[in-house]
Amino acid sequence: DCVTTGRGADEDELEEELGAKAIVDYQPAIAADMQDTAADISKAEALLGWKPEISPAVGLKQTAQWHRENADWLNDIEL
Repeated sequence: DCVTTGRGADEDELEEELGAKAIVDYQPAIAADMQDTAADISKAEALLGWKPEISPAVGLKQTAQWHRENADWLNDIEL
């Protein structure tokens, strides 16, 4: 989920931004699965004066662009 709105990106948005079709393998839910994970940012706003600066769509676009520009960064990490 996106902290800015409490709304997660859906598969269509991800596919469109990344230019690839998602391979989705839906599995039956288990009792411990969260049904809804939308965030409420009102406490962050009240206590910290924080408000989102970008929309989820812009954040997704920026994140996808970063990954495209830095696709080889993992090659430099030693595990």
